[in-house]
Amino acid sequence: MSAGLFAIVAVLALRVRGARLPMQVDRAGSGILDSIRAPRQLVLDFGRFPPATLFPRFVAYGSILFAAALVLVLVAVAVRRHDPWAALLSLLAPIGAVTLVDMLAKPLVGRYHGAALAFPSGHATGAAATATLILVLLNRWYGWRVALCWMPAVALLPLAVGTGVVRLGWHYPTDVIGGVAFGAAVVVALAAAIPGPNQARVRAAHQ
Repeated sequence: MSAGLFAIVAVLALRVRGARLPMQVDRAGSGILDSIRAPRQLVLDFGRFPPATLFPRFVAYGSILFAAALVLVLVAVAVRRHDPWAALLSLLAPIGAVTLVDMLAKPLVGRYHGAALAFPSGHATGAAATATLILVLLNRWYGWRVALCWMPAVALLPLAVGTGVVRLGWHYPTDVIGGVAFGAAVVVALAAAIPGPNQARVRAAHQ
């Protein structure tokens, strides 16, 4: 699975390498997202926040803090379940994915959005890595049926972050697709590489 996801990243990277302008698919995707109008005011439990203020706050630091909080929760759960493999994966996977994007993938591809390197999107990478990590651990602890049931809810994190960075004009849609594929691929690859006890035995020990 990770090989297929990395292949998607590689194909997109070859298409956008060294580019500064959006592809046709980027224009189409951005047009679709821009046509979706959010309400003038989003009513939340703690008051009213204009979407123009909420989007930048969520994408710029809210999504990062949210993902970090999720990772810490997963580490705590893994420690409580006496599962050092899961704790190690939780610590390494999202951080490793974002580090590889910023230090390796973006400079190699050299695609710019404005003055900044853009492909793959670091925000989308981190969100997808966190979401994939949750699904991997759910599968490990409770089985693939539970992971499958939670997949739509977990997918909301990369979907919201990806939509936000495109709507804000920070990334093209292909940057987001590449980031989602890269983040998921890194987590799946690390999950396969880090040795751990038999998953069925782990689930049985905590039933």
